[in-house]
Amino acid sequence: MRAPSRIYVSHLAGKSVFDAEGDPVGRIRDLVVAMGAGDAAPRVLGLVLEMHGRRRVFLPMGRVKSIENNQVVSSGLVNIRHFQQRPGET
Repeated sequence: MRAPSRIYVSHLAGKSVFDAEGDPVGRIRDLVVAMGAGDAAPRVLGLVLEMHGRRRVFLPMGRVKSIENNQVVSSGLVNIRHFQQRPGET
């Protein structure tokens, strides 16, 4: 198993997200992070995507299939409910 690559948030902003079929889903506008307690590292929970019409939705990291070649590929369906930040998320 390959060790995860280091990915910079600044490199993800504005990148296109595609579904498993190669169809465009939206663009990355933000990341949702849960701050670690004490010395624990923050954990990325998912991506905030902007879809057509400026609608922002949440894509959990569990649905991210790959991040490479200047694009993100998701697996499965994307829930199109409007994104709302929850308590404890940054």
